[in-house]
Amino acid sequence: MGRSGAGQSGPIVWVELADPERLASVVGRRGGVDLFLGPAHPADGPWLGDRRAVHRPGLALNSAANSTGFGDPRDDPSSLDEAKSVLLAEGWDRGYEKLVRTASVARPTFGSTSPGRGGCVAFVRGGSHPDRAARFVRSLESRGWTGPAQEPDAREVRADGLLADLLGAALVDSHEELRDAEAALRRFGHPAKAEASIGERPPWPPASVLKLRADPSGASLLETLAEQIAPDPEARAWLRRSWEAPKRPVDGALLAEIAGAVEGRLAGEPRFRAWLRGEWTAWTRQLYRRVARVAGGYVPS
Repeated sequence: MGRSGAGQSGPIVWVELADPERLASVVGRRGGVDLFLGPAHPADGPWLGDRRAVHRPGLALNSAANSTGFGDPRDDPSSLDEAKSVLLAEGWDRGYEKLVRTASVARPTFGSTSPGRGGCVAFVRGGSHPDRAARFVRSLESRGWTGPAQEPDAREVRADGLLADLLGAALVDSHEELRDAEAALRRFGHPAKAEASIGERPPWPPASVLKLRADPSGASLLETLAEQIAPDPEARAWLRRSWEAPKRPVDGALLAEIAGAVEGRLAGEPRFRAWLRGEWTAWTRQLYRRVARVAGGYVPS
């Protein structure tokens, strides 16, 4: 990521992202950032302007992959792409379980492990020196190092962000509980009842909503919750309707629905996303703890 130095002819100052720091936090903290160089990621979308694909090897900034670990899909575009490939090839029932079982015997690493979606150079919106940034990009183009970058579909980018949140909650934030569940399965001979549960997916509506929905006095609390996490009236109305639907496991179709709701305003609401990440993390942690208990012969009443 580049920032122009002081003075008209000052050198470019490169600022490397610290693991697992995101572009948005650096832009807000430092200011004056003009260019981004590296793998594009859904979380960076709002900050990036015109992009060019980088063709020259070695220009993408990334760290070496660890064969015994896996990247956080919220920060590692390559890990997110790999997970999407598994879900596409295997389907959500088998593919999601495969991702969970793979993560249960590995450890999460932080920061980008490979270029993933492909290296790119991009203008950062609101940069202090757009003319200098443009000259730098033109110099890359003159050497044949860059070319047109395909603009991702906005709805797909939002759905990818939701998927990254789901996998981050299930594989990274809940990794300690997942590791304990896998250890219990091995210790007690992989009992079928416990084994069958480890790949379950969080429900939609989320568990706390289902609990309030089943409570005769929960309607007012549901309305309060909706107002807090979806201040936009149209997004809130969509969310309430979705909460009234029959329970189903989260899958790609659901993530696409949320990503497209009210022109993306619900998926773009930080309060909704933070709440949803918390729901998914709490649910998967409880699931893995239950797997460990059932594997050991204790089933809570």
